[in-house]
Amino acid sequence: MRNVQRALENLQQEKHQKLALQRDLKEAQDKLAETTADLEAARKRWKKAASQLSQFQSQGGAGLYQVTDGDLINSAKQLRYDIRAFSVQYFLGKAPLGQLPGVDGGFSRYMRETINTTLKGYDDDDVAHLMSSETSGPVVIQAFLWRLLVGEIFEQFRWAASPPWLRKPMAAVYRALKPTAAPTPEASGERRFQMWKATTSALILESMESMEEEEEEEEQEQVQRSSESTAEKTSSFNCWSFSDRVLDIIRPFVRNDSDVEGILGNLCNIIESSIALDQEICRQMARVDWVFPPPPSSKDLLVSFNPDDMAVGVGETTPRPGQYVSVVMAPALKKRGKSTGEDFEIENLLLKMEVTCM
Repeated sequence: MRNVQRALENLQQEKHQKLALQRDLKEAQDKLAETTADLEAARKRWKKAASQLSQFQSQGGAGLYQVTDGDLINSAKQLRYDIRAFSVQYFLGKAPLGQLPGVDGGFSRYMRETINTTLKGYDDDDVAHLMSSETSGPVVIQAFLWRLLVGEIFEQFRWAASPPWLRKPMAAVYRALKPTAAPTPEASGERRFQMWKATTSALILESMESMEEEEEEEEQEQVQRSSESTAEKTSSFNCWSFSDRVLDIIRPFVRNDSDVEGILGNLCNIIESSIALDQEICRQMARVDWVFPPPPSSKDLLVSFNPDDMAVGVGETTPRPGQYVSVVMAPALKKRGKSTGEDFEIENLLLKMEVTCM
């Protein structure tokens, strides 16, 4: 009997052990199935993310703001036309002898650059005579205004007016990070930089829109804050004040300065158009450069006309081979890459320099 009872106890114990093993096996199978499902879900998420990343890389950020070559060319041509019309309206014809402003570290340096990089051999008196001639005034004014715009407006984020303190740090970071243009920037590095520029510009514009909406709501709810709002706005870019500083340089050569307000208004329109164009350029991904000829290696050397990247002004005859450039009236417009983020190893000339020859 003892042997039978011991055998039954062993069978019962084995039964319990088997049931326990079955429970353990069932739990392990359930955990394995759960882990397998998690792994499969993770694998699907990874494949989706990899596919999206691959698509984004192949499209080069196609969701970013797009600007076509035609849009850039038309905007630049319109700006050239506006500057030419302004220069002819106020600087064509005989004028009293003016005094060329001295180099004061301000905007007058752009007049000095216009003269020193093209009109070799002229001193201040010669320049004053040139500016006062019946036909040369508009040419020099166009060259001066374009150098001013390239130095003070383009790539300066003047459109980032809210909050007022944002523009200068943004411009400083942009200059510090911008890849060199010579001889050819590394394509992937250029592409990363331009992606940063475009996305950061988009974020700034979104922030500005949000702040404008909040300000409008606050002004509607609390009229008493309007004076404070006005004070905040005046601390941002002031086109009239900027135009007034420009007029200080060119006013000695204005043919009729009785319409000072009209001159300032036209200058302000040109500057605001330039700011709007710079905003369009900043929020898209391609690299856009305004290009003047490099300064000659010697002050005695002049820039020769090159039909590959130069064209004469409206109404001028085609220069002879070897003829020298006297004034670059407008810079060339070059573009590297596309707004979609592709082809950053390719640079295209969209507009030739506009020059006049001696």
